[in-house]
Amino acid sequence: MAPLKSQIDWCTRMQLCLLGGILVVGAIFYVGGYRPQNARMAQLQAEMATARNDLSANTARAQGLAAVAADILRLRAQLADFKTLPTNLELGEFVTEITQLSRRANLHKLEYSLSGAPRPGKQYNEQAMTLKFDGDFRDVFAFLRRAEDLQRLTRVSSITIHDVDLLSGSVRVDLSMNLYFSEG
Repeated sequence: MAPLKSQIDWCTRMQLCLLGGILVVGAIFYVGGYRPQNARMAQLQAEMATARNDLSANTARAQGLAAVAADILRLRAQLADFKTLPTNLELGEFVTEITQLSRRANLHKLEYSLSGAPRPGKQYNEQAMTLKFDGDFRDVFAFLRRAEDLQRLTRVSSITIHDVDLLSGSVRVDLSMNLYFSEG
């Protein structure tokens, strides 16, 4: 029986060795593989949660962008209706526009003159100008209406209308106005 007992002892030692080997391999797997992977998985899940929160916050902010874009388009359309403030005096262009308007309104003896040097301001400069012309009262009124619709920002400071011929409705107009422009 000695050989059988020695075989049983040998098998028992082998089982203990195998059990020890399994425990060592299990410990190595836990320390070298499972635990680091669990830590990495927890880190990735935390990053995903942060990314989800960021995505939710950005989505909420992005939903407001459509309204902002619509407001910008609406405001640009409104801005297009306003008169412009040129970056320099551009007197020649203004005189050309006024001359064309006076011809369309059948006005006569159009004269213009600048009154002094441009006056600088904080946000804009101002140039005084005087216009004198003759015409039928209705034509003068049409001219003034069209001049008001010009894109150029102007302000009439005074207007004097003298009758030249009451029967024909002919009048003489002295108009003082200010032209506005910014430094370019």
